[in-house]
Amino acid sequence: MTQSVPGDRYCMYAIPSQLAYRSQKTPSNGEFGDRFLQRAKAQGDSTWLVVRNQHISMGPFWFTNVPQSAHNFGCLAEYADESNGVGQRVRLIDPDKVDFNVIKRWLALCEGQHGKLCNPPMHSRSLPKGFAVINCVSRKLEPLPAEAKFAALSYVWGASTSTNPSKSASMLPRTIEDSISVALELGIAYIWIDRYCVPQQDCPEKLEQIQKMHEIYREADLTIVAAAGEGPDHGLPGISASRAKAPSVDVRIGSHRIVSTGKSAQETLRSTVWASRAWTYQEGLVSRRKLIFTDEQVYLHCMQRECRETIEQDYTLLAQSDNDDLATPFQCGILHLVPQKHGLDSVYWLIRDFSERKITFQSDTLNALLGVLNFFQEAYPEKFRHIWGQPIPYKKTSSMGDIVASAMRWQLGNKTERRPEFPSWSWIGWKGSALPLSFEAYSEDIKASLLLEDGNTVEDAHVLADPTSFQSLSERLSKHLLIEADTVNVRIRQKTGGDGDYVNMWEPSFVKDSIEVGDITDAKGFVVTQTVKNGDGTYEALQAGRTWLGIVLHKADLVLVLKDMGDYYERFGYVDVRFSESEAKYRELFFGRKQIRLG
Repeated sequence: MTQSVPGDRYCMYAIPSQLAYRSQKTPSNGEFGDRFLQRAKAQGDSTWLVVRNQHISMGPFWFTNVPQSAHNFGCLAEYADESNGVGQRVRLIDPDKVDFNVIKRWLALCEGQHGKLCNPPMHSRSLPKGFAVINCVSRKLEPLPAEAKFAALSYVWGASTSTNPSKSASMLPRTIEDSISVALELGIAYIWIDRYCVPQQDCPEKLEQIQKMHEIYREADLTIVAAAGEGPDHGLPGISASRAKAPSVDVRIGSHRIVSTGKSAQETLRSTVWASRAWTYQEGLVSRRKLIFTDEQVYLHCMQRECRETIEQDYTLLAQSDNDDLATPFQCGILHLVPQKHGLDSVYWLIRDFSERKITFQSDTLNALLGVLNFFQEAYPEKFRHIWGQPIPYKKTSSMGDIVASAMRWQLGNKTERRPEFPSWSWIGWKGSALPLSFEAYSEDIKASLLLEDGNTVEDAHVLADPTSFQSLSERLSKHLLIEADTVNVRIRQKTGGDGDYVNMWEPSFVKDSIEVGDITDAKGFVVTQTVKNGDGTYEALQAGRTWLGIVLHKADLVLVLKDMGDYYERFGYVDVRFSESEAKYRELFFGRKQIRLG
């Protein structure tokens, strides 16, 4: 039926609740639906009403659309005192008060029935040096006792500046106070809150704890996610504040009572300030058990399941259906923090999502993602490294030249700006969405070395073999690389009939003396890294057909175009050139090998 609602129109479809949790093939006729409805009726299954907004563009409504739609956007369902055919019942929640008994049952299920992904051995804990937690009773900072549980808090810092957890309750931000209360209610005596527990002065312990932030959130027995509000004074909904958007539908039709399930954690989080911040990205990604407080309801999201207050579930059935045989360390698909496709190339999808988030201080960008990159490095120790935030496809047989060349094949989306605190050859040196051109390890005929802050160089790629020792070396790296490679002059002109896209509107050619060869790429032409605008100096130089120096990466089919900064060069853009097909055509245009200082 179609139900009119002020300001909008909705379609409501009556389906059996079993259908929302079973994968079925798309029916070609009505026999499938009739057969399923008859079976559900015979089993005494209750009815769910799936609501779809008619203003949203969607494809045809098949039964196979129901599972994800019902899960993500919520639906109206028949209230019942007993579980339905799939061991579930929908219930109303108190908008003013969280039901801790329900939360405790969720945690007991996860701790008792889920395996090592949710419950790694306590003796294998890896926490940084100087790690301290807040004693929830005394409010004092102290070392975490051996074998003790601790919670961590993920929240939006806001403008609060206090770093003293022993202040009186009336002076602590409400979110901090509420989180301590939640931990105590759940039997957890210690809580870690970065503002109070990470040393605020510059010292080795501070740097180590920032670098190992992923270990702290991963090792926490529970991460409390404060996803409501815009800062620490909002409080946790259901603790000191009411849930302003708690599902409130309660309709009686004859002997039936219809209530709302509310949205999934993923959909509820999508519009929150918490989900827009860069620092909270890695906190949500690596935490193995998250208790998420929103203005709608509370969710528990662990490595294997999502629970929500509005749906009571048969925990015996849940324990039987949960699967501990999971091949990836990133089981966060429900929150869409990780793409469904896992593997090394997914690190760029993480970077893309991260780069779209907001951060107050651009100089914090690397630290805010360092935990995720280190997490990846631990997960793939034989295949992955990172330098200045730049993912590196790694092999033990790689030379430093191979590693540097492999790190250059990335591009940025439109509207990019330079982050001068970081090197231009890494995506992190730019504000913009980064994507790989490929994530392959190349064997290039170039020499390269890393330049340390003291002026010494690192030429031997074996320093990357041990991630721990290389991480220590990384702290002494400057922003500069030294690269010795073939070079070429690249002339760039505006394309005839360009469409106004300042990123991809330029036509490159190779020049040497009086020789110029065009039509060197069948791809996008010259792709400029930074955003250029009509009227600025860079745009005028491009429009005038200026010649730029390029580094030739033969095996990667790439010419990295450089911008002269005086005593060093910066990445300016790139040209895809199929050297494997036509290198002889361009060989006479190359200059001899030249050493480039790239920053």
